[in-house]
Amino acid sequence: MSRLIHLSDLHFGKDRPDLLVPLLEAVNGYDPDLVIISGDLTQRAREKEYRAARAFIDRINAPVLSVPGNHDIPLHRPFTRFFAPWRYYRRWIDHDLTPVHEGADFVAVGINTVDRFKWQTGKLGLRRLGRACRALSRGGKRPCASPFATIRWITPTRPTKSPFRARNAR
Repeated sequence: MSRLIHLSDLHFGKDRPDLLVPLLEAVNGYDPDLVIISGDLTQRAREKEYRAARAFIDRINAPVLSVPGNHDIPLHRPFTRFFAPWRYYRRWIDHDLTPVHEGADFVAVGINTVDRFKWQTGKLGLRRLGRACRALSRGGKRPCASPFATIRWITPTRPTKSPFRARNAR
């Protein structure tokens, strides 16, 4: 059975450096098959924060699957946020915003739900959702046919009509 570790909201730039070594020792001590880092690697999406996040990731003794969060786009630099929001993320963390990792007995898919135009809310596009379903089905005929799937939203998404919503939900 595989071991997965999930980390979130590391916020490099507002982090506690005294806690990084104990965190790395704990993570590496479990000898995980995959470490998933979901969102907010940085506080303000500054390059030095991304460099610190990359240095942390490089000290993890396992593959890492990461997706950005709303703090990972430059809020106070609108031109960059609108035209090159993932520049530093792709340079320092991962070029793929919908990464997939296949282990011996699992498939992990990260889905970027950050909306660069609405910082506090996210969105889930059909293209990314389709890619995730194909990865989870491992090429099977049934989309999203997976024995176990966990979805962790990084940012709240806008309400939409959904076939998954209960009819009487309030």
